Amino acid sequence: MPARQILRSEKIPPFKYATERQEALEKTVQMIESRRNSWKSNPPLQDEIDFMKDLRQKGMSYGGIGEKVFDKYGYSMDARDVRRLVLGREKRKNGGRNNPP
Repeated sequence: MPARQILRSEKIPPFKYATERQEALEKTVQMIESRRNSWKSNPPLQDEIDFMKDLRQKGMSYGGIGEKVFDKYGYSMDARDVRRLVLGREKRKNGGRNNPP
């Protein structure tokens, strides 16, 4: 296929956003590969937690915060773990309750 036709293929509707989709998929793969398996054994620094709390106060979702953490710090966290950190909650051995009876 001549190079001119390849360049024109970008304007064909099904391929119009292919580059953006590819970039989003590549970022998703990087986020999965960089996920912190255990944030308790390798906890985020207080500055990182403050960053998460600030984003949440601005109304960002926990999943969105996880993506911003990846963009800024190079690792990702599950939305549930972000929520626990932002709310200051950790699972406890007493059935996962935050306040002992």
